[in-house]
Amino acid sequence: MMIVGISVTTAATLTVEREVSRSHEQESVQKRETQGSGSNSSTNGLQGPIVYGYLIIYIKYAVGLSDTDGPGNLPDPYVVLNAYDRWGNLYIGQTSYVQGTVNPAWYEVFNFGTNYWSEVRIQVFDEDFFYWDDVMTPVGYLSLTPGYHYNYIFLTNGYGYVVFNYYLI
Repeated sequence: MMIVGISVTTAATLTVEREVSRSHEQESVQKRETQGSGSNSSTNGLQGPIVYGYLIIYIKYAVGLSDTDGPGNLPDPYVVLNAYDRWGNLYIGQTSYVQGTVNPAWYEVFNFGTNYWSEVRIQVFDEDFFYWDDVMTPVGYLSLTPGYHYNYIFLTNGYGYVVFNYYLI
């Protein structure tokens, strides 16, 4: 896991470098696809479309999470990000945990780098010292599209949502 801040100068430099190599990588992927490597869903079971770019995710905060620790003991939530490339390789990011709240604020940046991305899965857990960490929410799926996006994912169990930004440039 790499947590970094990206400056405007760095992002502009990376964009220029990526443009040069992007066409070469896209040509090689197209050749592999025509040689029978198969579709995304048949090779690794991922749901999202394949998009190429430099992926940065900025986890901001969550609102209205469920209390998994019971009365008198608030949860200590953290977010786990699972980013998958087109070949099914997993890249993991995890926020720090925020002690004793159902409305945590993280404000953490995750730099996943350049790749052919398929999807990102977001899940919130409750950190427990003596036991296994509790799963606070089912998995939220994020289909990626190029550009800058302000997003939130409503958690499928009806308890709250997670607010984040992502950049795919």
